[in-house]
Amino acid sequence: MARPGAPARHRVKLCRYEHKPPSPLPTARPRGLLRAPPPTKDEASQRDRASAGSPPPFTSAPASARPAHRIRARQAPAPPVAARPRKLYVTAIATLIRDPYAIYARHVLRLRRLGPRSPQPDAALRGTVLHAVMEHALRSSFPFAGPPEQTAVAFLDLAREIITAHAPWPATQRLWLGKLAAVTPDLIRLEALWKRVGTPVVIEKTGSVSLQTVDFTVAAKPDRIDLLEGGGCAVLDYKSSTKPPSEKEVEAFEKQLLIEAAIAEAGGFPDLGPVPAARVGYISLGNPSSSRDEPLDVDGVWRPSGVLQDLAALIRCYEDPDRGYTARRAPQHLRYASDYDHLSRYGEWDDTAAPETIAVGR
Repeated sequence: MARPGAPARHRVKLCRYEHKPPSPLPTARPRGLLRAPPPTKDEASQRDRASAGSPPPFTSAPASARPAHRIRARQAPAPPVAARPRKLYVTAIATLIRDPYAIYARHVLRLRRLGPRSPQPDAALRGTVLHAVMEHALRSSFPFAGPPEQTAVAFLDLAREIITAHAPWPATQRLWLGKLAAVTPDLIRLEALWKRVGTPVVIEKTGSVSLQTVDFTVAAKPDRIDLLEGGGCAVLDYKSSTKPPSEKEVEAFEKQLLIEAAIAEAGGFPDLGPVPAARVGYISLGNPSSSRDEPLDVDGVWRPSGVLQDLAALIRCYEDPDRGYTARRAPQHLRYASDYDHLSRYGEWDDTAAPETIAVGR
């Protein structure tokens, strides 16, 4: 019995050895180490005050020894007048009003944001795809005035081809096509109404006009300009969102449609010629029922002419060599993110900081 029991005793001993708790560290001071020097009188008094509960006296360092913390101001670089842009597209006018620094970085420094290595199914791509669907439908003279059910099926077949060509993701294709199918009946009825009163003449073509009182050219590439049967033209802009800009936004920032109407009246579109603007409006591709027209005459002021005068006054302000391009001057939302926030060192200052004009390139 001894032989069979020996391995068992060995296992028990090994198990106890493995589970034995470690011995505590020695508390005695190892030999060879020097003793800590006794506390000084000041250290002893501070230790006594801490044990009594009273905080140590506050002593501030001299001003020369403290680091200088400077709150940075909002950047407003002022390049030479000769280096400032003399031509902008109408889509950049709102940026010039809201975030002038972005115009400086893009058109003076000529910096562009690198796109993604592969396309992403984001809102920007969806807007591009929906505009491509409407452009193809207008160029091919799609019969929006046909029978509603047959027209809807044919329109969705056309949209499926365009979406498939631009968005190589099956799930995204179905999602975008489903959203478009939900508003297709309303969109077809709206397009049929426009078809009865006019004919598309300018479809995604560029036009421009030179301002009279300043050396500056504004260009535009409108989604659509119809020549109306009753005279005049209608400048239309497709919006992929469910809500077009409000009247207050148009009055303050969104000048695109009114400037396009002014270019049309000045004969800036070769295929159209000088034609007075009769209507300007937004067509919402996300919710056609929210589409609306923009008034052209307000309190006896013809807005297309007035917007060119306001634009000329804005450009004259930037002919002052001491006028800088302020970063994030009037963002629409606090969550607004510019492509050039890192360049303007946003984060070292906030949207409440005053601008500081910085002369550059001189």
